[in-house]
Order: sequence, then C-alpha cells, then structure tokens
Amino acid sequence: MIVIMIIGILAIIALPTYQNNVNKAKWVEAINTIGQIKRAVEVYYMQYGFYSHVLGDHLYLNGPRASTSHGLLLEVPPYPTATKFIYALLAKDYFLSGATYQDHKYDVFAFIDKNSNGQHDSGDPVIQLFDTGSFGSAYGAPKF
Repeated sequence: MIVIMIIGILAIIALPTYQNNVNKAKWVEAINTIGQIKRAVEVYYMQYGFYSHVLGDHLYLNGPRASTSHGLLLEVPPYPTATKFIYALLAKDYFLSGATYQDHKYDVFAFIDKNSNGQHDSGDPVIQLFDTGSFGSAYGAPKF
C-alpha cells in the first residue's frame, strides 16, 4: 500500500513537468517551421525581386483561410493537427529616416487557433519571428 502511495505521489509531481515538456516541444517544432518559411520568403525575394503578397494583409499558409497562390517553395504542416498550429505571414512597410520608403519586410508567425475560425484572434497563443530575426510570443505561448 505504501509503494502505491509513493508511486501516486511521484506521478502527481512528474505529470505537470511531462506535459510542460510536451507542450514546449510542439512550440519548438513551430519555431523550426517558421524559420523554414522565413527562408522560403527570402529565396522568393531573391528570385523575383519582390515579396509574394499585399502589404498589411495576412497570408495564411495552412488552415481554412490558406492561400494556394503564395508561390513559396515549401511544405507547411497540414491543418488541423493535434496542436492546431496555423502559419502565416504579415507584410509591413519598412522605412528609412522616417519617410524614405525602402522596401517591405515580413514577420512570420505560428498560432494555435483556439476557436477554430482559421484566423489569428486576440488571445490565441502566438509565436512570431520578426524580420529582424528575433522572436516574440504572447497569450500563453512559451518564451524562447
């Protein structure tokens, strides 16, 4: 009986740590995927001299709102998966010295679609790779 209690206590202690590690591993996979997407975007730019979609708009690469005409040479994990990650790009203007237009850049992000509507909503856990190469996270996504 004491052995069973000890095993039960150890399981109670170990289970949250295990679940945390499994969750973090899923996010690491998302980070690897958004890194691949970022490289594919840069290859596209080097090949054609421009980026593949309109400024200020999200380009969803998988999920119900996915664009099939993005022209990027990559395979994005299918949706839905166990983690429900949706991958997207966001184009933004890039200016030098305030008003001198330089070009536009992309941020790449992955988010968990909590309400299954196929788009990023406030509160969806998200991790983002900025055009500067740094990462950011919000709404419960782990910090890396």
